[in-house]
Amino acid sequence: MNSLLAAAVQKRGGKPLFVMNIHNLYPHKCEGDDVRICQQCNTNEATLAFREALQSAVECVRSKGYTNLHLIDPFGITNNTFAMERSDGVHYDNLVTRMEMELLLAAVCLDLRLSTLNGTCPENPD
Repeated sequence: MNSLLAAAVQKRGGKPLFVMNIHNLYPHKCEGDDVRICQQCNTNEATLAFREALQSAVECVRSKGYTNLHLIDPFGITNNTFAMERSDGVHYDNLVTRMEMELLLAAVCLDLRLSTLNGTCPENPD
């Protein structure tokens, strides 16, 4: 993931690159023909592992001087009853999706972005 992010940020030539972390998932709400797959693939543990891996990768790439890389995190928007009621387990309705989009637009257009992350970069991140 680090190599992919580093290559992408280099291609931006100093322009900002925004990476959006995964929103909260509600596997207990999965329905339909693929309910078992949906629940198995979208566990809270898997979601947390992905979120931590992406944050760590962003921190590592930023620590190498690529400060034009920014992590946008919609977790707060989707980790509540309001959002859960508007979720099918993985996806959200138009209202919650619009709130996620407005978060991204605020970061891009209003310069509201997290410039430093407080995590650590592992010895061999790739």
